[in-house]
Amino acid sequence: MDAEPPAESSRAATLPWGRMAVFYVVWILLAGAAPPELLVGIPAAALSGWLSGKLLPACGWQWSLAGVIRLCGLFLRDSVVAGVEVALMAFRPDMRLNPGIVSHRTRLPDGGMRDFFNSYNSLMPGTLAVEETDGDQLQFHCLDVGTPVGAALTGYENLLIHTTRRKGGNDG
Repeated sequence: MDAEPPAESSRAATLPWGRMAVFYVVWILLAGAAPPELLVGIPAAALSGWLSGKLLPACGWQWSLAGVIRLCGLFLRDSVVAGVEVALMAFRPDMRLNPGIVSHRTRLPDGGMRDFFNSYNSLMPGTLAVEETDGDQLQFHCLDVGTPVGAALTGYENLLIHTTRRKGGNDG
């Protein structure tokens, strides 16, 4: 008979070390890297990480660092391009807008990843997640349905699927 692995009951196993590290980096970016700020940032980051772990438990997803960097780079590039396009549309005398709803069938499971996907795309200028219908059908409002919004949504979703995976599984 196989013995079960010991349950992780130590306090250290339940602390969100990754979150604490992220909060500490944010602290340094905001407060500076002088010794007094570094020292004050340690307990602030520890408390923030601990509280975030209590209030927002881990989602069960693992992120690829290379994928996150690609996702952030793509977001920066595409949001600047879309922002310029929206600004040009707004300043044209004829305002060639063709607003409407674009449907996107998602492969993301209901929950946190789908919410992240909707939020990510809603931050893009000219696109806003509106509703979910029929379980896996997402609706996005866009300023110009003539642009390749559907292809962009599919590309972002594919990158997100390749950037994340379920802990303990290979789900996208």
